[in-house]
Amino acid sequence: MRTSNESLKTWHKTGIVFLALLSIFALSCSKQSPDCGDPGTTFCQVFLADQNNHRLIGTTYPFDSLQLHITGKDIPLEFDNQGSILFSFSNLAPYNESNYLLYLNKDDTDTLRLYISTVTNACWSTQSLDSLFYNRQRVIPVAGYRFVVIK
Repeated sequence: MRTSNESLKTWHKTGIVFLALLSIFALSCSKQSPDCGDPGTTFCQVFLADQNNHRLIGTTYPFDSLQLHITGKDIPLEFDNQGSILFSFSNLAPYNESNYLLYLNKDDTDTLRLYISTVTNACWSTQSLDSLFYNRQRVIPVAGYRFVVIK
């Protein structure tokens, strides 16, 4: 027959094991969840320049004449104050590796080809612009998604 002292020791050991397991469980459940805030919109920035690196958008090519088009869809364009074309490529993944027509004016149309990959994390999937071709020539970004095209 067990003594009350032995029963107390058994309960004490059981309590310690229970607390240890509870602590491990609590620590494993308290991991930080990923930051699932809004990923924002990522823009591609294309600066068209002449041989002297002077801007062509807003000078040679008026802002209101520019259109970016693909298979029945116009891509909204914005412009910054330096005359760069800005467009979001986040919804263009279905048109990956397709030729976009860039209407500069009624007489001048160029092509853009975008290579887009999808990046997935714990919260969402977003697109990454891997490369850009302008009239079949690869353009190396000067920074991030900023490209300078000498025309």
